[in-house]
Amino acid sequence: MVGAELDRQVLKRQGSLDVAALVYFDTDCFHHFASTFQDHPLSDDLRDKLLFSPITMLEVFSHLARFWGDRVHKQLQGMHNWVVTDHALVLPWMDAAVSHIGFDMPLEDDYAKTLQADLNACVSSELSGLLVVAKARDDELQQIKHTYAQHFQTTVDFFRKNPLTEDTFTEMWFTGLANRVGVGTDTKTSKQVAAVFSALHELEYNKLKVAVANKSYNAAKHKNDLFDAEQLVYLGDPALHFLTIDGGYLSRVLKSAQRQQIHEVSSTLLADAGRTEDLLKQITT
Repeated sequence: MVGAELDRQVLKRQGSLDVAALVYFDTDCFHHFASTFQDHPLSDDLRDKLLFSPITMLEVFSHLARFWGDRVHKQLQGMHNWVVTDHALVLPWMDAAVSHIGFDMPLEDDYAKTLQADLNACVSSELSGLLVVAKARDDELQQIKHTYAQHFQTTVDFFRKNPLTEDTFTEMWFTGLANRVGVGTDTKTSKQVAAVFSALHELEYNKLKVAVANKSYNAAKHKNDLFDAEQLVYLGDPALHFLTIDGGYLSRVLKSAQRQQIHEVSSTLLADAGRTEDLLKQITT
């Protein structure tokens, strides 16, 4: 399959509306879409409009290692029916996207290149030869999710002892993003960055309010949900649209203008190749 370079001008900031729309999936969408188009070719004009987020690819590799090895492997091998086989593209790692979109600071992104190479190998290799790599990615994913849960629990505990307002949350959230990508908090204001990542900001604030109000909340039990929120980082680029089966995104993102970049679909729709193609054409045209 692919080289790691993006040949499209994605990761644009708000207001850059001259870029054709592109679509990336959550993990459940990927599995349903891959099953539908495993033996059914996708229209040629849609193939170069599909991207893969690192979150989705890590979770797909995890599923390859843990649960449905043969089934996932067949889905991956069938990707020649629905992507440009020499040019499928993995989006940048979330930190690189945050740095570029939110702070105008390009960040070297070797991890996305690693996932890209893994994806290429999955399409052309036997399952037995992939399990070592898949297990390594699964181990990484579990550690990342554990770290996210620990961080969120610390935030919940802090706001159980201190007043939670949107302003106080925004300042802490902004400082966390800046520290995460190694930039100074004087490069942008918290309001500027919250506007760029408005869907992520709104979802995480609403999620935190619910957790703080629930005295028995345990972040470790919600680590999948906490990590999946990172899918919304890419909506800071107005060219990118997110296809999801999970109803949790739109139920928590109500005010952000980026809500229109989130497309909630059903497994029934994704099982119908014609309806799925019509939806993709609607989004990308």
